[in-house]
Amino acid sequence: MLIVNKGNFVKGTALLCSFFFVFVLLLSPIFSPMEGGKKLTGLQFADSVFNSLAKGSSYFIPMVQEKIKPLNGKVVTVTVPVKHPKMVEYATKVLEDAKMTVSTDQKTLTYTGDMGPLMEIVTFISDRMYHNDHKAVEEKYGVENALWITNGCWDVLQPSIKALQKQGMIAEAAIVDTVVRRAVEPAHNFYSVEPTSVKEHLFLMAGLLIFYLLYTLWYGFGIFEFFEGIGLTMSKSKVKQEG
Repeated sequence: MLIVNKGNFVKGTALLCSFFFVFVLLLSPIFSPMEGGKKLTGLQFADSVFNSLAKGSSYFIPMVQEKIKPLNGKVVTVTVPVKHPKMVEYATKVLEDAKMTVSTDQKTLTYTGDMGPLMEIVTFISDRMYHNDHKAVEEKYGVENALWITNGCWDVLQPSIKALQKQGMIAEAAIVDTVVRRAVEPAHNFYSVEPTSVKEHLFLMAGLLIFYLLYTLWYGFGIFEFFEGIGLTMSKSKVKQEG
């Protein structure tokens, strides 16, 4: 390999070697998680930090509890398709807990009853799961995994939104949509993650973002200097002048 500019070549090689050395460290389980437990790789640690911060800003249960109040006394009959047959059992447990009448032919599920108590129960389940209190849900419904219950809630409520809209119950459908997006989904998706606020880890978050920016530039300058050193450069071609 022909080295055209030794200074650039040495700088580029040093930058790239140090970049990949740090990359190997980032893939090594040497970082302690914020909530304790086994060591994490740098990527896992960063992922856990941002998941924790995201969960800390996704607690909407008090708002949801206010939103669902207008549904008290709203009796509906809703038929939804069954996408996951195994979830029918868990969805039925929640619906019957809300005093709903439930019937299914394994292709569709129909429930009839007051939407108010159903939304209150789903919000309660979501609140417990958000706080990682899986035992409260498992004991209440006699299941081994509380995530089956949140899955069942989602499988019934998500298609219920469209079913209610078809019946002209637009306001009711909007409330159910809020419960799904603001209660069920955060509770299920962030289950087992410990919530933290940005204020508690402001310097850590800023440090990770700054490191990401510098690490990207580190690689870019390394490549640039390395190719300058071996004579591979980009330059604007001269415009041919006509005589």
